[in-house]
Amino acid sequence: MPRTIWPEINSGGKITIPLQEYAMKNGVSVRTRTILDDFVRDESGRIIGAVVRENYDFDFDKSKDESENLSGERKFYKVNGGIVMATGGFAYDIKFRQELDKTLTPELDCTNHYGATAQALKVMMKNGAKTTHLEWIQLGPWGSPDEKGFGIAPVFAIPAFSYGIMVDARSGKRFVNELADRRIRSDAIFAVNKNPDGSLTHPVVICDSIGAQGTTKANVMRGVHKNVIKVFDTIKELAKFYNIPYEPLQKSVDDYTSYARSGKDLEFNKPFFKIKGVVPDLTKPPFYAWRAIPKVHHTMGGVKIDVNARVYDLNDNPIIGLFAAGEAVGGPHGASRLGSCAIPDCLVFGRIAGKNAANLAKKETKC
Repeated sequence: MPRTIWPEINSGGKITIPLQEYAMKNGVSVRTRTILDDFVRDESGRIIGAVVRENYDFDFDKSKDESENLSGERKFYKVNGGIVMATGGFAYDIKFRQELDKTLTPELDCTNHYGATAQALKVMMKNGAKTTHLEWIQLGPWGSPDEKGFGIAPVFAIPAFSYGIMVDARSGKRFVNELADRRIRSDAIFAVNKNPDGSLTHPVVICDSIGAQGTTKANVMRGVHKNVIKVFDTIKELAKFYNIPYEPLQKSVDDYTSYARSGKDLEFNKPFFKIKGVVPDLTKPPFYAWRAIPKVHHTMGGVKIDVNARVYDLNDNPIIGLFAAGEAVGGPHGASRLGSCAIPDCLVFGRIAGKNAANLAKKETKC
């Protein structure tokens, strides 16, 4: 079922920037260029402080471990209440992710920012935090080899996958439900499109002018301007450009048209949705297309928490004073996170963690 609300600026900043502004207006101190090195614990094991380095110069050489960088001035922070670890995932930590999954080689691109490393996770692990599902790392099937990082392709992928088809460029045939979950689609792309020498023939995703209306015209034009999205007047022109066998491709298009009109996908049981009262059927030129490749996107694994966002130790006891939320946590999403479901996870558990850390401070003040 549709479950995504897309912000106008196509960025999570639509959520985080207003939250940061609100926090700063209410006395929160935001310190950048600060890295966490360790926790300070009392004799009972309770977290009572944090060891950090301020004015830290981040080195984004991914062949190195973050611990090799010794820049910055060491500081000790006293903690009132608890620490909330909202430190995200480790998708761009190439060394760490490959220790967990050897197939996630350095050549495989990532949608995350360079700071998405396992540094904070390692600090928690060093302090006895229990982890879960670390080896479950999700790839986004909607990346493009024609741009680096997240880019514009995932924005256009929403209408393209919803209202169009993805084909193997060598055969012109569909090979997966274009709305299957991310893991199924990513695995299918690698399984079907991999050549004997290990290289990947990038599948092509196609929709028509009606399907393209599933996103804003500005998004489409951005993709065209960046040469990620291509526009064609006919399927034959599209086939020639991507070197796809025309007749099999045209048959795939014709078959999909009949499925869309009947409301039943006889090949992959893909559901159909309407735009402005009609189901796009791949018959209304111009046709829009882009090449797809999975990119490392989300790490489902992290530290173990309970419904109160308390981090647990290796003996399944809560570490007093330590809370976590969001992608730093393992468990809420299982083996494959559904698109958009990380946002409510982050917001709900972030609020729970913050509230309980603050309540811990209130209890200590009363004592």
